[in-house]
Amino acid sequence: PISTNENLIAELIFNKEINIKQFGAKGDGVTDDTNSIQTALNKVPNNSAIYFPYGTYLTTAPLVFKTNSTNLRLYSNGKSIIKANHTGDCLVLTSLNENYGNHVIENLVIQGVNNYYSGTANFTSQGSGINLTRAYYNDIHNCNIIGFKNGILINGSIHNTVTGNCFI
Repeated sequence: PISTNENLIAELIFNKEINIKQFGAKGDGVTDDTNSIQTALNKVPNNSAIYFPYGTYLTTAPLVFKTNSTNLRLYSNGKSIIKANHTGDCLVLTSLNENYGNHVIENLVIQGVNNYYSGTANFTSQGSGINLTRAYYNDIHNCNIIGFKNGILINGSIHNTVTGNCFI
């Protein structure tokens, strides 16, 4: 199991970057990758990066950053999808206070379950692609966020930025 894999944790501490597949994610669009991604978010040390290689990473529950984490980067080459197969938020970033946060979400497609046809929307999902509630100093960069009621929900947060070629 990932939680007892001392070599993986040692690699994280040394390299500060990990491939999400090392936590067991498949990225095949069929397998539920929620537990693998959430385990990575819970286990990686601060100042680390989680790389998502090409694929579709299916989730069935929100992915929540630790409230006391700082300087985490989730990124891909621009062709990876985190697909929320549920009606809530996909990524949730909340900080204990302004000393935490400073995360980067970069080059990812974040896809919800809502469908759009000829200018009308069917809001099956009431969630957000990214929920920033009491979140500090985060950067959403070059992301495509589709299929949610709210692309990015910012509530009670400061110094968060959306940069680059974001499509929301």
